[in-house]
Amino acid sequence: MLSVWSNRPQFLHLGLFVVAYVMGCGFAQVLAIVPGITVSIWPPAGVFVATLILTSTNSWPWWILAFVCVDQGLIGFSKSFVSRSGH
Repeated sequence: MLSVWSNRPQFLHLGLFVVAYVMGCGFAQVLAIVPGITVSIWPPAGVFVATLILTSTNSWPWWILAFVCVDQGLIGFSKSFVSRSGH
C-alpha cells in the first residue's frame, strides 16, 4: 500500500492533466459538425494515452483515477446541461 502513495504524481501535474483533458473536450465539441453529436475524433483520449506513455507504470493508478473522475464528472455535467437546455 505504501508503494502506491510513494508513486503519487505531484498535484500540479494532476491538475495540468485535468485542464488539458477538459480543454481537449471543448476542442472536440468545436470539431463536431452538428453540435451535441458525438465526434469521431476525441483529443482527450490522446492526452490520456500520452500521459500513460510518458509516466512510469507505478503512477498509472493515479492517472487512471484522475481520468475516471474527470470523465465521469464531465458526463454528469453534459447530461445536466442538456436536460436544462431542453434538448
